Amino acid sequence: RVGKHLDRVGDAGSFGDHVADQAHEQGAGQNRHRVDGGQQTRAGAVFVGTNADSTYPNEHGFGIGNGAILAALQTATDETPIVIGKPENPLYDQALQRMGTTPAKTLVIGDRLETDILGAHRAGITSLLLLTGVTTHEALTESEIQPDLVLSGLPEVVYAMLSEPENTSAGPSL
Repeated sequence: RVGKHLDRVGDAGSFGDHVADQAHEQGAGQNRHRVDGGQQTRAGAVFVGTNADSTYPNEHGFGIGNGAILAALQTATDETPIVIGKPENPLYDQALQRMGTTPAKTLVIGDRLETDILGAHRAGITSLLLLTGVTTHEALTESEIQPDLVLSGLPEVVYAMLSEPENTSAGPSL
């Protein structure tokens, strides 16, 4: 499943169809995890993960994220996944290319320091941390990974955008 779509992610297309299938599906109000890549990885398939988020916020608090599933497969197979999504560059490079923009004119908005914000830094993109999800104010003050900007939530993003005079020649600002 993953291998047939990797050609959309730069050089990752060379992986072809021999990729361990590791999927994370979210249903209506419930999480369904399908992990069938262990046997394929042990048989020599390339182990690819889309992101390394260990959890994600949901209506009940936090759900088990893709990174937790990757960790389980890594433990079971003794193989390290190639992560093509956040915080790795292929995701950001592809997004910039598809939007026809540059890092200097782009803003990454995220709620997790170790994936969203780190990925933005690695790609040379300005980062905005929202304190609406995983990262707390306390975790922010203790982390080595620091965003360029911090806001408490989406209403503040909208307010900042509406309050800012439009300047399309400059890069992102809030």
